[in-house]
Amino acid sequence: MLKFLKIYFELSAAVVVLAAAAGLVLWKTEGLRFYSVQTASMTPVLQPGDLVISVKPQANDLQVGDIISYLSPQNPQKIITHRIYQINSAKGYLVTRGDNLSYQDPPITYSSVTSKALKAVPKLGRGLDFLHKPLGLIILVYLPATLITAYELQKLAARYAYVRYHFNTTL
Repeated sequence: MLKFLKIYFELSAAVVVLAAAAGLVLWKTEGLRFYSVQTASMTPVLQPGDLVISVKPQANDLQVGDIISYLSPQNPQKIITHRIYQINSAKGYLVTRGDNLSYQDPPITYSSVTSKALKAVPKLGRGLDFLHKPLGLIILVYLPATLITAYELQKLAARYAYVRYHFNTTL
C-alpha cells in the first residue's frame, strides 16, 4: 500500500509540474492568458468555474460575436469577459454584452481589451481559483516543494553517510 501511495504521489506531482510548465511555456511564448469565469453573465456558453484560454488580439482581429476580456472602466483591477455586440471603428470603441444579460455594457476602447477567448475548458477554472486561495497554494505549491526538498535531503544525507562510512573504514 505504501509503495502504491508513493507511485501515486510521484505521478500526481509529475502531472502537476508538467501542466504548470506547459501553461508557463504557452503563456510566455504564445501570449496565452488564463481566466476563471466568476459569474453567470455568459451562460450557457461560459459557466462559473470554467477556464477561459485567451490571447491578446490586434484591434483589426476583433469582430462582432467574439468573446473578449477587458478591464472594467469602473474598476481597472477587475476583468470582464463578454461578447462583442457592436464595433465602432471610426470612434474607436466596442460595445459588449453578457449572453445572459438583457443590457449592453458601457462602450470600451480597444486599449482596454486584454484578450480574445480561444477556448473554454469546463470546470477547470475552479482549480485556478483554488490556487489563488491560501489552502490551495499550500497544498499545490508549498507542500509538494517541502516534500521534494525533504526527499532530496534524505537522499543527500544517506549519500553523505555512505561516503563517510567508506572513507573512515578504508583508512
